[in-house]
Amino acid sequence: MSIKRLGMSLLVAVCVPATLLWSAGTREAAAEALPVVTQLVGQQTHPAANNSVMQEVARRTGVDWRPTVVTEGEDHSARLSAMIAARTLPDFFTVNIGLGDQLVASGLLKEMSGLIAEYGSNVAEAAGDALHTGLNTREEVWGIPSPAVYAARIAVRKDWLDNLGMSVPQTLEEFSDVLHAFTFKDPNRSGRDDTIGLGVRVGAGADSNFFVGIFAAFGVPYMRPILKDGVVTSHMMHENYLDAVRYLRRLYREGVMEPDFATIPQLPLFEKLWNGAMGAIDFFPNGTTQNWIGRYREDPKPVFEYTVIKGPDGVGGTLRMHSNVHTVLAASAKHPVEAMKLADYFHGFEGQVLLFFGIEGKHFRWVDRANYTHEHIPPYNDAATLRGDGGWVYYNPWRRAADNFEILILNDQTRRAVNQGYDLAIDDAYIYRPTKIEQELGTTLRDIEMEALATLIVTEDDLERVYRRFVERWLASGGRDYQVQATEIYEQERGL
Repeated sequence: MSIKRLGMSLLVAVCVPATLLWSAGTREAAAEALPVVTQLVGQQTHPAANNSVMQEVARRTGVDWRPTVVTEGEDHSARLSAMIAARTLPDFFTVNIGLGDQLVASGLLKEMSGLIAEYGSNVAEAAGDALHTGLNTREEVWGIPSPAVYAARIAVRKDWLDNLGMSVPQTLEEFSDVLHAFTFKDPNRSGRDDTIGLGVRVGAGADSNFFVGIFAAFGVPYMRPILKDGVVTSHMMHENYLDAVRYLRRLYREGVMEPDFATIPQLPLFEKLWNGAMGAIDFFPNGTTQNWIGRYREDPKPVFEYTVIKGPDGVGGTLRMHSNVHTVLAASAKHPVEAMKLADYFHGFEGQVLLFFGIEGKHFRWVDRANYTHEHIPPYNDAATLRGDGGWVYYNPWRRAADNFEILILNDQTRRAVNQGYDLAIDDAYIYRPTKIEQELGTTLRDIEMEALATLIVTEDDLERVYRRFVERWLASGGRDYQVQATEIYEQERGL
């Protein structure tokens, strides 16, 4: 069920039952009658104690919710570690899978499948199939998965295409033709040689997105493990890997992609896009057509269109996004039923609105509720003031997956691109838990994969011979151990 439908159903009962209302008096007096549920939250902003959002949660749910906010990062990790050591855990807190496994083994977490089945319908609906991934199994739920980041999408300058009389590319050949025109046919009508077709750079993390769409056209999940002959291994072993490399070599040799892709830092690459010198990029849509609108220096602003580039077999898309973060419930929680009811409220429409925007009529008002457009009421139109009174600051641990307000308030083009990304994911052999060899070696294997791509694109030597050398190096540097360990983890996580 979508959040729109959920919202409509909740609107039928907007009045809160009287039994859930706070009586007049102080928080301390109210707390005597309400079950207490605690939470540790990592955030940069520290809201006021007993802020309006906390009070409103108690008024609506009948739960005295006591979130403690510490600075995310090292401060949050240190506080949680101290709590684990002292066995003074909050009821709700967030962990990665590695720590979650340790806490499950130590008996410090509460298994939640029964609670969710009876009291967590919104939790189950919001998580969907992800509820049984990561820290969880088909039978046991130890954590509520946080949504993954958005998938990368290829965006091309539609205004440049219009200037050139070209259509949005949908195949590899059409894409290379467009990139050639973007580079050499004065797409911005400046009369100067000041544009480049495709922006790419080699890197890890978010920087791996730049090559995702091209590799996906060949069915290769770039920088993700694959399953080959029953063995989990590097994406370099995919039968079409070299075909994708050959395509990139062609773009590089024709001069239609970033020439310094192996060394250019991220910011200078983005600045080429923002300054109007780049025609296509594969990155997160909430950057390209949402958050970066104010960074584009052209007047009028650039116009983009998202596309899927399909390869020889008609395949195209992006990576499937996975989350390694879960919100867990401590086994020591004194009121587990009330805790789950609270989590369920937060995952419903009304709870999402409260945590994201604040209190309607106090912090914000709807402009067009059906389309989620709103305005904040002074002084809460200042982000720091809003967060100080509890708005947004608690939202992340309770975000819904594909229909949270971070997505719903995006502009139409960006929201469509994000939502389409979920349907365009190609298969991979992702594993949630790190292998022992990766923990020992750090980034060694990934570094070899990145070096391989950079070298293979530019090498003048025999391509297949250079490729084989990198494969042999990857295997000899821990890759063989990775294959054994990753395959075992893959089978365990999928119950094979």
